[in-house]
Amino acid sequence: MLDYPNSSGFAFQNLQGIDRWESRDETVIPFATQVPVVTGATGTPKYKLRWRLVGKLCEGQMYFYNHTLLTWTVSTDYFLLPVTAAGLCGHAHVTNLSTNAASGQGMIDVTNSRCYLPNLTGTANTVGVFFRYEVA
Repeated sequence: MLDYPNSSGFAFQNLQGIDRWESRDETVIPFATQVPVVTGATGTPKYKLRWRLVGKLCEGQMYFYNHTLLTWTVSTDYFLLPVTAAGLCGHAHVTNLSTNAASGQGMIDVTNSRCYLPNLTGTANTVGVFFRYEVA
């Protein structure tokens, strides 16, 4: 039997089948708590969030849906990351899942574990975010 000294690392977890995705939505944490600053949201906005830890890296996906209109302002609107961030920086890609078009780049702020979103003019479409950042 092989000895794996790093039981929290990707290779060990992958071999054991325990590199699973965690998830949450507004039934666990309300939209207004998970996404505390949104320039404009009408209707009943909802989100789905899933993430996994791969060694010292957190990667995840989030999407916003069921809103009449959603508007974001760059450097103002954000959502809270599921795991405390570390390192120097991270990145996020934002897409319009209804039109299959890129919407811009988000920014991971490791000092406060937030993902700041790019400008988004009013849309009723489903919007997705992929993010990746280092964890402590």
